[in-house]
Amino acid sequence: MTQIDVGPHADGRSRPVFEVGSGFGSGESEPALDTPSRRPALIARENEIAAIRNAVKAASRTGSTLLVSGDAGLGKTSLAFAAVEYARWAGLDVLQASGVQAEEDVPYATLHQLLHVLRDRVADLPPPQRQALQSAFGESQESPSIFLASVAVLTLLSERATSAGLLIVIEDIHWVDPATRAVVSFLARRMAAEPILLILTARPSRIADELADSPDVQHISLEPLDEPQARRLLAERRGPMAAAVQERVLTEALGNPLALIELSSVADRIGEISAASTPLTKRLESAFAHRLLDLSSIERSVVLVAAVTAEHRQSEILAATSRLVGEDVDAQTIDSLILLDLLHRSRGEVTFRHPLVRSAVVQTATPAERARAHRAVASLLPVGTDRQLWHLAVVADLPDEKLADALEQSAARVHEAGDAVTAMTAFRRAAELSPHLEDRARRNYRSAAIAIRLQQLTEAQQLIDEIGHQTTDPGLLARVAWLRQSIPGSELQTGQFDATIRIADELHRAGRTEHAVTVLMTVGRQIWPTVAEGPFWRSMLEHTLGYGLDVLDPRVLWMKAHGSPGTASQEVRQALESIDPDSGFTVHQLNMLADASTMVGDVQRVDSFMRPTIEGLRREGQLPLLSMALLTDSAVQSLTGRFRLMRSTADEAQRLADEAQQPFLGIAGYLHGQIARATLGEPLAIERLRELYPASAAVLDRNPYRQMMMLTQGISDAGEGRHLDAYVRLRPLVDQNEPGFQWAWGLLFAFPHYVDAAARSGHHAEARERVAEVEARTGLAESENLRSQLAVARALLGAGDGDVSADSDAAFRIAIDATSNVLPYWRARSMLAYGERLRRQRRITEAREQLRQARAEFDRMHVVRWATVARNELEAAGEHSPRRPVDPGSLLTPQEERVASQAAEGLTNKEIAERLFLSPRTVATHLHAVFRKLEITSRSELKNIND
Repeated sequence: MTQIDVGPHADGRSRPVFEVGSGFGSGESEPALDTPSRRPALIARENEIAAIRNAVKAASRTGSTLLVSGDAGLGKTSLAFAAVEYARWAGLDVLQASGVQAEEDVPYATLHQLLHVLRDRVADLPPPQRQALQSAFGESQESPSIFLASVAVLTLLSERATSAGLLIVIEDIHWVDPATRAVVSFLARRMAAEPILLILTARPSRIADELADSPDVQHISLEPLDEPQARRLLAERRGPMAAAVQERVLTEALGNPLALIELSSVADRIGEISAASTPLTKRLESAFAHRLLDLSSIERSVVLVAAVTAEHRQSEILAATSRLVGEDVDAQTIDSLILLDLLHRSRGEVTFRHPLVRSAVVQTATPAERARAHRAVASLLPVGTDRQLWHLAVVADLPDEKLADALEQSAARVHEAGDAVTAMTAFRRAAELSPHLEDRARRNYRSAAIAIRLQQLTEAQQLIDEIGHQTTDPGLLARVAWLRQSIPGSELQTGQFDATIRIADELHRAGRTEHAVTVLMTVGRQIWPTVAEGPFWRSMLEHTLGYGLDVLDPRVLWMKAHGSPGTASQEVRQALESIDPDSGFTVHQLNMLADASTMVGDVQRVDSFMRPTIEGLRREGQLPLLSMALLTDSAVQSLTGRFRLMRSTADEAQRLADEAQQPFLGIAGYLHGQIARATLGEPLAIERLRELYPASAAVLDRNPYRQMMMLTQGISDAGEGRHLDAYVRLRPLVDQNEPGFQWAWGLLFAFPHYVDAAARSGHHAEARERVAEVEARTGLAESENLRSQLAVARALLGAGDGDVSADSDAAFRIAIDATSNVLPYWRARSMLAYGERLRRQRRITEAREQLRQARAEFDRMHVVRWATVARNELEAAGEHSPRRPVDPGSLLTPQEERVASQAAEGLTNKEIAERLFLSPRTVATHLHAVFRKLEITSRSELKNIND
């Protein structure tokens, strides 16, 4: 056999030389029966072996994720086994699990396998993580958050990792349940900061392709052996063979190592191989099936139980088999199956020699035998858990309302946790088990609603059509009509919004008022970027109030703030002032109130709603809503001059959106960060958006993304002194006659930037027209935000064309005073403009005072370009400025900034990890980088670098 010498021990002792055919080498001694006797030899896999060996050796310094993909029989299982042997020999701890086709729809089935040995550590997790993981494992009826469960898993694994590292092997990821796959994807994105090597194996599939495309995953693709390699394998593993048989095997096996061994074995026994037209995988299953023929009934029962469950523990497999056959089955049966090379055993866990053995066992069993095996497994599982329900649901052949109801409840929990794929399947199976048509329709509706969200429109349309024949309930039919509006070609999809009102009214008449309001809110969120005002919004508001909602209901205030900015702003502000954020609102309601506060320009009030919103959403692990809340927060931070914090908040919003697979939120987070960078004077990278979000890049030409890009570029142009370019970019954002005008971004954020660019480029008359238009929006103009912005605009436009009157001085003083508590950035910009004006009038002493204050404010806010303008103006006024203070925060990444800021507040690593969804070890790594970059040695030396 080919041999690999892995070199000497660190202390100089020689290492053993390992045979490739049996793995990388033996770990600690194990019973003879636990040592596999016939694994496919690792012929011609030297590069793959080297990659895995290097990753194992590097795990103590930096983690990584390896995906080993290839057709069945190419050596994925053998490579995984060899990696485990080498890792144990090298001192790494090892955890293993595998996907099981029979449990691929059971939430967290594979994760349960993986973490079984760590179950006693769950109690030590932070409460939200502990609750999420306990719920995921059926120990609680709460809906587990997949994200919080993922953080909990990361924490457990990080704490489990030894100084040498931890190896995690998950085989057959294509059969792993969606909830566990989500956890695995989360882990893969974080392995680099942990001493953990994650190895995944998969057959060619959509799931494998998605993993292979991830920048966090290294991909090893296995190819068939060439003819010399195949002949060598046969010679080493099978010995002498008749020439005709050997040639037939080589022809049929197509270079597949497992096929070479197993088909040659079948050829020896029966003298022929199945027809070449049969797919190779099926021929391999058939080869294994031949080896099952001679098993005793007890042995067949053991392998069948093992095949239909994700449970690997020998004790559990024997217990279920004993329940199946009605008598005690002991370990000797498993011993005999190991000798037959059908099963393997290691550390009390039993696995199949190869996944195709499992497939052969399932395929050769009768439906009645499989059903009995599933029921035997279910009988030993905790009553009502997802795993038990799925084993019962798989084999149920008659309607069963009790089982259907339990499965529906399970599906609802899973859906709330974020596992939409499993929930959709569970709701549909619950519908199939429903004895009554109305229940079947209701459950099919829930499945169809998820299918719409997952863009599985063919599945959704089929379910919608079925529901039409299953129910006469007007409320349910109205909800189905709403689902139809999500399908391409519907009225709503072609811009006919009246259908929304009609459906909402039907829902209200059917007693589904909450759903009716949800429909209107959903459409409002969808169309607000492009249809921000007008009769449709007024109609939605009239109907919402007509349904009996209180005028102080957060949904009513949200709709007024977004759809009636000119007429309802004052009313909304007064309502918000009367609301106590601590009076029992849910985080969803607080989020709407924070949004409403932002839209009506109530800058000071936003934080009272936003802080509990963000804290609550962090506790609950609701990533899409948390990302949206952080986007609102970052927008308000731009108004209040906290641009470094805005950059950090936007970066977190983008990261969480990416975690939640919400690309549109991710794009918004990236653009918010670019706005912050443009203001700070940092280089921009807007063009990266199309690379980061290729499937969603088409939206960049639409609002609000188009507006955010124009605002970013306009701010950057102005900062670099290209004021005419800035004016041209910003004008469409504030011109209410422009087709793409959208009042929120145009008036709440872009307006003062436009006015300053207009004043500096000589477009005073045009800018005054825009100011008059804003003043005409009396509701908005009376908000503290726009009132302050208008004061700045009047000062800038009064001074920009040579005005030297006392009225101009007064206008600047009013602007500086108006922005002192609301818009600190525009206070500094006003002082700069005033200082520039005073210097041109040769009022040098007064100019220096304004410019000095502007410079100090820009330095405090880290706004480099405008700080430079202030310094240059002071230099022209005869005053030399001190060197700009060193900005230590500029050396840090946004994630390092967040960690450092939390540490400066006195939070422990564990508390920071919980708040930022990291492991304590990762927090420590970030803090180490912070200390090194800032050249400090203790947490007490940290300052809040976001100020």
